[in-house]
Amino acid sequence: MVNLMAWIKCGAKHLWIRSDLLLVAGISLFHVHGHQEICFPRFAPTFIPSRV
Repeated sequence: MVNLMAWIKCGAKHLWIRSDLLLVAGISLFHVHGHQEICFPRFAPTFIPSRV
């Protein structure tokens, strides 16, 4: 996320992110199963609460 925010601030003049927007990092379910078990509850979309 840090790299994304830095890229938007420095190089992407045509992109902007609202200051009140909350970005939550995650890994797709297919990909997260290839990681260690500790990664599953931390990054799987299943456990990311909805902010709608």
